[in-house]
Amino acid sequence: SSGIITSFNFLEKNGFILNNLSTQFEYAEQNAFLKNLNIITPQTHLKNENIALKYTSIASLTKNPENIQLQANFSNSSIGFKDILLLVPDLASTSPFDQYKNSIVNFTANVNGKLSNLQIKTFKISGIGATKIDLKGSILGLPNVDQTYIDLIISTIESTSKDIANLIPKGSIPNTITLPEHFIANGNFKGYITNFETKLNLKSSYGNAIVDASLNLSKPNHEAYNIITSLDQFNIGKLIQNKDLGTVSLNTTIKGNSFDPKKADAKIEMEILSANYNQYNYNSIILNGTIKEGNFNVFSKATDPNLTFNLNTSGDFGRETPKAKLNLKIDLIDLNKLNLYANALKLKGDINADFDTLDLENLNGNLSVTNFLVALELEQFPIDTLTLRAVSSAEKDSIILKSQFANATINGNYNLATISNALTNSLSKYLNSNSGNKTPSEPQHLTFEINIKEEEIIKKIVPDLKEMSAISISGNYNSANDSIVVNASVPNLNYAGNQITAGNFSITTKNEALIYNLNV
Repeated sequence: SSGIITSFNFLEKNGFILNNLSTQFEYAEQNAFLKNLNIITPQTHLKNENIALKYTSIASLTKNPENIQLQANFSNSSIGFKDILLLVPDLASTSPFDQYKNSIVNFTANVNGKLSNLQIKTFKISGIGATKIDLKGSILGLPNVDQTYIDLIISTIESTSKDIANLIPKGSIPNTITLPEHFIANGNFKGYITNFETKLNLKSSYGNAIVDASLNLSKPNHEAYNIITSLDQFNIGKLIQNKDLGTVSLNTTIKGNSFDPKKADAKIEMEILSANYNQYNYNSIILNGTIKEGNFNVFSKATDPNLTFNLNTSGDFGRETPKAKLNLKIDLIDLNKLNLYANALKLKGDINADFDTLDLENLNGNLSVTNFLVALELEQFPIDTLTLRAVSSAEKDSIILKSQFANATINGNYNLATISNALTNSLSKYLNSNSGNKTPSEPQHLTFEINIKEEEIIKKIVPDLKEMSAISISGNYNSANDSIVVNASVPNLNYAGNQITAGNFSITTKNEALIYNLNV
């Protein structure tokens, strides 16, 4: 069938008004078209538009849609959602009509080619909220989305957080993410959905970002990636809803294969030009690292005026239990200037660690703090070496801490990953609490002894601490019978105006009860 409509208008009782419709049309066995299409309503304006389809047969429209040849030309056209809803009212509850019932969508499009090889010479759309899209390119492979190759030049994608929330399915963006109120981006995209190259230049109310990336996700655990990112005063804190974190400027390159730490072969280079955290603006921090089949090496350096350090760390994620070494040389940490401490307090020194098994279930290694110096406003205190040694085996577990301020030992047969849950279960027995996890776990027992020394520097660092003598705490715990014993001795302590003299505190368990005893 074919024909020419020179003029047609009507007023529908539901309120739809058609001021004019005119076109030349044809629907035949191998083609269909609308030429010089004019549709005029109070909301919609299509003027001299053309759309044509070619196909081998009417049956092929559904059997072989990839062979449909399309030619569509629209110039400065507009369609009112109000008109669409008057004709198809059931769409009122679907996106985007539910939130934009009175919108008028403006668009220009020049698209031609087979559905499997679409050439987009122009595609511009606006009018749905503040969202605007302007792009061109080609799309090959439709309707098979997984095999579709996309090559687009994006002149503009502009939108708002409100529009995105209205247009995409609920839950698509985690509730821990807050998008910028407004953003505009341009760039390109070339490739498949799981194997592509892209470059995007983003400007937003949170700041600016540039991403230049190639990503191949087609082979799980063997992904390939090369991602170059630049942030310019970008407010990451607002994005991830962290009030302590503010704007960040950085340059990052990540290149490698596989996201699995045990299989990855990757390299990262990061330069933090500035990063605002806790109302302090950190500057000049670099981080470089490599990982190959679980073996990693990381180097970091800071030359911020109030944070200067060199960090080298290495280890292995590829083993059943990871291992790690660390060497940190701190030239300066000014905790007051970094807004991490109320009074004047600067630190410098060396921290070294070597853990053959870095696993809470099987912790074996050593940590030492040496050459440490603490500087207050008017005084400096050198700190003696602090050492921590952890040993774990099937027969025995132990942690030994030795320092100028305190010594501590924990011996027994315990699992650091589950001991807190076991203790909570035991306490819930005596406190009639439902907070414990009743899942059975392996029996654990330990004895501990902690001695806090009388050191002048402790009183200097803790302002409200006026007096303190040596404090001793000891005890034991056995999850098999839920026995708990704690003994503490506080000969003299004055903290924030509270005085304790000759204080003794104990906790024991007896006859299904938790017994407290306090003497001061």
